[in-house]
Amino acid sequence: LRVAERMGASLDDPFRHINDQLVDDLPEDRFVTAFLGRLDPVAHTIDYHSGGQGPLLLFHAADGACDLFPPTTFPMGAISLPSLQPPVRLRLQPGDVFALLSDGVYEYENREGEQFGDEGVARVLLAHRGESMAQVLEALLEEVKVFADGAPQLDDVTLVLLRRLPEAEGLVRRASFPRSFDSLEALFSFLAEAMDAEGIAGDAIAANGQPLRHTVDFIAEELFTNMVKYN
Repeated sequence: LRVAERMGASLDDPFRHINDQLVDDLPEDRFVTAFLGRLDPVAHTIDYHSGGQGPLLLFHAADGACDLFPPTTFPMGAISLPSLQPPVRLRLQPGDVFALLSDGVYEYENREGEQFGDEGVARVLLAHRGESMAQVLEALLEEVKVFADGAPQLDDVTLVLLRRLPEAEGLVRRASFPRSFDSLEALFSFLAEAMDAEGIAGDAIAANGQPLRHTVDFIAEELFTNMVKYN
C-alpha cells in the first residue's frame, strides 16, 4: 500500500492487488474488512473503496441528518477481484463529520441484547455538534459504556472521525503572487477586491487618520517588497 501511494497509483490498483494477495495467503475461512480512502482537503472530498466495512456514516452539520453508506465491495481476501467499480465520492460541507466505526461500536449490546446501533452514533454526533473530534470521540466512547451498563465487550471498538472545519466568520480570501515587483499591481487589485467584498468603503479612514485602503496598500507593499528583496 505504501509503495502504491509513493508511485501515485489510483485507489483501485492497491485495493485489488492487496485483495488478491490476501486471497492467496489467507485460509478459506478468513477475510479482512477494510476501508481504503483518499481525502482531498482542498476540494473537501473523500474517494473510497470499502471492502465489507460499514455502515459508513456522514453527519450533516447543516440539518443534523445522517447518511449511512454500505460497503462498496466484498471484504478483502474473500474472492479475487479482476475489476472494481469506481471509488465512491463523498463531499463534506462545513462542519460535516465522517465517521468510520467498527462493528464493535454499532453492535455493542447491553444486558437486554439491544444494540447501540447507528441511531446511537447519530444521536451523539447531533448532541455534540460543533465540538472538536477529540471531544466527540470521548463522548461516543462514554455513551457506549453507559449504554452497555456493564455488559462485556465482544468485538473491537475502533473509531476514526473526520470533520471539515466550519467556515471562518467573515470573508476568507487567499491568493499567491510571483516573487517579483511586477506582482504589486495584482496584489493591490486583490486587496481592493477583498475590501469591496467586505464592504469597506473607499473613503474609510484608518486609525492613523489616513485613508484606510492607502494604509493597507502601504503595509502590504512594505511586506511584499521585503519578501522579494530578502526572501
